[in-house]
Amino acid sequence: MKQKNASVWKAVRFLLGYVLRNRALAVICTVCVVLNSLCGIAAPYLLRPIINDYIPAGAAGKLVRAVILLGGIYLLGVLSAWVSARLMIRISQKTTRDIRNDLFARIQTLPVSSLDGKTHGDFMSCFTGDIETINDAVNTALNNILSGIITFVGVVTMMLLISPLLCLISACFLAAMYSLVRFSGSRSRFYFQRQQKQLGALNGYIQEIISGLKVVKVTGHEAQAVEGFQSHNRGLTESANAAQTFAGILMPALGGTASINTAVSLCAGAVFVILGWIDLGSLVAYSQYLSQAGRPVATISNQWNLILAATAGTERIMEVLSQEPEPVSGSVTLSEGSWRTDSGSVACRGAVEFRNVSFSYGETEVLHDISFTAEPGQKIALVGSTGAGKTTILSLLTRFYEPCGGQILLDGIPAGDIRLADLRSCFGAVLQDTHLFTDTVRENIRFGDPEADDAAVVRAAELASADFFLSHLPEGYDSMLSGDGGNLSAGQRQLIAIARGIIAGRPVLLLDEATASVDTWTEHQIEQGMDRLMEGRTVLIIAHRLSTVRNADCILVLEQGRILERGTHQELLDRKGRYYDLYTGAVELS
Repeated sequence: MKQKNASVWKAVRFLLGYVLRNRALAVICTVCVVLNSLCGIAAPYLLRPIINDYIPAGAAGKLVRAVILLGGIYLLGVLSAWVSARLMIRISQKTTRDIRNDLFARIQTLPVSSLDGKTHGDFMSCFTGDIETINDAVNTALNNILSGIITFVGVVTMMLLISPLLCLISACFLAAMYSLVRFSGSRSRFYFQRQQKQLGALNGYIQEIISGLKVVKVTGHEAQAVEGFQSHNRGLTESANAAQTFAGILMPALGGTASINTAVSLCAGAVFVILGWIDLGSLVAYSQYLSQAGRPVATISNQWNLILAATAGTERIMEVLSQEPEPVSGSVTLSEGSWRTDSGSVACRGAVEFRNVSFSYGETEVLHDISFTAEPGQKIALVGSTGAGKTTILSLLTRFYEPCGGQILLDGIPAGDIRLADLRSCFGAVLQDTHLFTDTVRENIRFGDPEADDAAVVRAAELASADFFLSHLPEGYDSMLSGDGGNLSAGQRQLIAIARGIIAGRPVLLLDEATASVDTWTEHQIEQGMDRLMEGRTVLIIAHRLSTVRNADCILVLEQGRILERGTHQELLDRKGRYYDLYTGAVELS
């Protein structure tokens, strides 16, 4: 229980840190909340002189002045409540805006390894459901809880001043109300956490099925997809029902306890008036405070449920924000085409070297003792079965992952010593999984180099053999792409991605199955353009279609994370080893 409470208060402190970024608004809002609470506490006390003195004495003038004062206090309370509510709306919107900004910015800095095992639905839930519950909590809960605490403390203090004995009777019922709040809160928090987790799973499942809808339809798995969704949806509904059940049962229970408390306390108070222990005005004022005493408890408990619901989402956001960003600093920087080191400058040529590099995913070794060099102007091909470690080599080179052993050098400089942004600015990449953004074709190609002009965009498209079909689109290069280029064929999307890699003009080109989705004629056209582009550049290419790597300067044959063979196309054929078997079809790439 202590651990759970600690996590709740940790989440509350996290939210307060964002709220206090708007310190001036928060201070004014707090003053208004305090003023509203004090008005509610002061008003009932004015009933004592009205009932005890002004009415029996027939003092009409004093009675009118007391009523006017009472009305003024209530009006001041209403105005302060309205101002605090308006300010809290602004604070909550600014708070969620800042959290979204920080969350998105942090995701951009996280290493790829930290994203492994997480679904898109997990992150989408942080930006949607989790942020929404936080907005509700900040907008209403913090304000109402502060008001409830001040009101409760003030009301109990006034009740003690009027009659300690009556207050003792009421305290027994208030203790029972607190026990109800504590029990309901602990159960609600458990189910709210499970609800948020299952919401993330449901969002991920929806996104996965929609993105793979063609596969679902062509394989006839519509019924299984619906069944899977219903299973996720059923689990979410059950958790939501349980959370709302424990949260919803609280208000009726508190209301019933408060009614019993009022009846018992007033009966006892009537006896005290008869015995002369308190006056009638005090009993009337006490009854007003007694009705107020239950409301803060109910309000706090109800708003606390919002805090508990927000806590689950806040903890997930805090988990993302607490992750360490990938190291970006380095003693070596890139300036005007040269590496700036402590000992001088080195020309940036794009020479790549792997020295006895090993890498593991957890307990599974993916690469073992990999060594090779790639000089500017050379085309190095990586071939082998699925899972041989080809893509991992490119991921290590771009420092998406760090090697477990050995060393990777760029122009003779250890990659780990180079500032990350400068290191990655040396690579132009065309990956197997083509991703296009919701923008024009022109801007998607220009994504490789934001400073490129329109002529450079067209030139890159021509080199990638994309200009012909792009020119025939309804709006040419200004045609809008959406849904990851869903209105284009897989080959056309790949050609745009290749043009993006070409326009970057980086000294090192990384091609991961870059021509996997194009036909043989288009592939030949691309190769001609790439040959012109490769002059003076280093190219690392992964290919399952071995016909595309025949002109490579060196072919590395990988299996189970090791280099089995290396050499030119003809040298490997003459050796009649693994590459020969793959090329002649004696064995197939799996």
